Amino acid sequence: MRSENISHGQEERSFIERARRGQIVQCAIDAIAELGYANASLAEIARRAGVSKGVISYHFEGRRELVEEVVKSVLAKATEVMRPRIIAERSVAGASGLPDDQSRVSRFSSQPHTRAAEHRGWRPH
Repeated sequence: MRSENISHGQEERSFIERARRGQIVQCAIDAIAELGYANASLAEIARRAGVSKGVISYHFEGRRELVEEVVKSVLAKATEVMRPRIIAERSVAGASGLPDDQSRVSRFSSQPHTRAAEHRGWRPH
């Protein structure tokens, strides 16, 4: 069984292995979007990818690793879409004399506990 976590002595994945992993991740995204997380079984994902569950097990240690890759992929795509819009918004904010996002984030993150506590209804766990 081979997963994303390659031992230090091993080579990197081949082009075909990376492509197959990408195909499986995309099929998982589609299955989760259409059927919901609970109904997107490895068998269903394998069926959509046209492979056996064993092929999924070769590329991923289990459902958890596959879902982690799904989340990474979705976040990467979302970032790709949002980044230009955020940059454009920053440009508008800078032109209007408003503080830019970086300075707001810096001020907010400099005191995370006190800032978070200011939010109505926030309670530490």
